[in-house]
Amino acid sequence: MQGLAIASLVMGIIGVVICWIGIGIIPSVLALIFGIIACIKKEARGLAAGGIILGFIGTVISIAIIFGAIYIGSRSEKFWKTTGKGILNNITEGKKMLESITEQAKGFEEYSEQMKKEMEKYSKDMEKYNIRR
Repeated sequence: MQGLAIASLVMGIIGVVICWIGIGIIPSVLALIFGIIACIKKEARGLAAGGIILGFIGTVISIAIIFGAIYIGSRSEKFWKTTGKGILNNITEGKKMLESITEQAKGFEEYSEQMKKEMEKYSKDMEKYNIRR
């Protein structure tokens, strides 16, 4: 009977593959448990040993990733307090630039209306004096 040894190896492989997202700890621990039980029952020790090794690797990496995520999460408030001020300053500067561009656009609209009136005046003058283009 090699069922536990095979299950240990399969769980170890799955655990190592998905340990990078943190949930690999579940199949990795199962690989350790199945592998140890298979070794105690003296079932296919090579497969069981492979499962134990992969389970151990997956467990260690998963724990490291979980603790890393906790550490980064605990530091994120400090990060956003310092970086957030810079982002807020950039947003404020962007708002000022947008207001400036809006003012320039209003000035352009006024100039455009003025030019339109001038063109109408010149068109009337041209008609008045029979000047053709």
